[in-house]
Amino acid sequence: MKKIIIGIIILTTSIPAFSQCFFEPEWKEFCPNRYSNIKTDKFYLTSEGRYWSNRRKIFEERMTKCQQIDNTNKNNCYENLRTLEQKATQTHNDDLKVKALRNFVINSY
Repeated sequence: MKKIIIGIIILTTSIPAFSQCFFEPEWKEFCPNRYSNIKTDKFYLTSEGRYWSNRRKIFEERMTKCQQIDNTNKNNCYENLRTLEQKATQTHNDDLKVKALRNFVINSY
């Protein structure tokens, strides 16, 4: 019985540590698969590659700041970062759709 109680205590006290890691955003959540391992060498990149390279650099800087925050505010920082990145990705995708539509209309005439 004591082993069960000790096991429950250990499990419940370690859950916050696991939840901290669970909420940490990863770059691959926000970018297309082909840009998940993008390098920052911009010489060989297309304009789209440069865009994702810059975004990754900014993401990593923000992640570093979040990781330096105390544990009580870390999840909030991660949530804010995730929201910012999701909105930036959505805005970029919308911009790409508008450009494609413009090109289609221009090339149709």
